[in-house]
Amino acid sequence: MPSWKTMYERNSQWLGSDDMGDDGTVTLTVARVEEARVESDTGTKRRPIVHFRENVRPWQPCITTCECMAAMYGDDTDGWSAKPVTLWWDPSVKFGRDTVGGVRVRGAPGLGRTVTARISLPKKRPFDVKLHDTKPAQVDPSAARAKLLEAAESKHNIDKATIEAWLAEQGAKDIAAMTVDDLRGLFRALPDIAAWAAQQTPDSATGWTVEEVSDADRE
Repeated sequence: MPSWKTMYERNSQWLGSDDMGDDGTVTLTVARVEEARVESDTGTKRRPIVHFRENVRPWQPCITTCECMAAMYGDDTDGWSAKPVTLWWDPSVKFGRDTVGGVRVRGAPGLGRTVTARISLPKKRPFDVKLHDTKPAQVDPSAARAKLLEAAESKHNIDKATIEAWLAEQGAKDIAAMTVDDLRGLFRALPDIAAWAAQQTPDSATGWTVEEVSDADRE
């Protein structure tokens, strides 16, 4: 049975852990920021509410995360509109004495540098939060091809010529013309290529392939 805290989070009107991706993060684009009065255990309080262009629930940022946003985009929340932000779920966040988890800011794609947000909270020592450019690193296709061929030979005992023969039979593009995404798909197909190659291996005595021997047996 899952924790009651995860059930509560799913039913919340605010962005939470179940809005994150498989890696525990999500990158969203700010649509607008508005001031709202939010009910809490201690009464009604004014809070900034961040709405996103994507189909997700709005986010109620805390002071720490607002400081992070301000470090990237300035204090004026109008300047946050149309800006991307990468958020992550931190399970260690506490509310009072309870550990409840909370949304934190990791950075933003296209930030171009590491930004430091200085956080000063009441009755706590100031601390820094490092915000990073979260744009995925570009993979060099030549490096991806080299890794593919290395894995093909070391794990599946097939070489480049075998892969190219299989691609030709499939009517697919040559390895040299493949994009990184194409190469990822080809990597997943390596077990199939190895199985295909086993059926093409020449017989040591006759030099015929397995398929040719099977055809001869039927004659």
